[in-house]
Amino acid sequence: MTGKFHSNKKQNIRIYGFMENKLSESGRELFKLCSTFNHFVTTQDKENTKLTNSNSCKNRFCPICAWRKA
Repeated sequence: MTGKFHSNKKQNIRIYGFMENKLSESGRELFKLCSTFNHFVTTQDKENTKLTNSNSCKNRFCPICAWRKA
């Protein structure tokens, strides 16, 4: 895990506690499990990586999804 991603995941877990009673059960599950699976592809020279598949929640209040979208 990279440093930026790890800090965003910590924020995600903290916000999950506040939003627990404001989201549906399926929405809470998506929010909690956001970006637990990430599939990256590297270039042939192995200098750059690109995210090709991830289980994102697509919630605008999620720090991980907001960070990726920005």
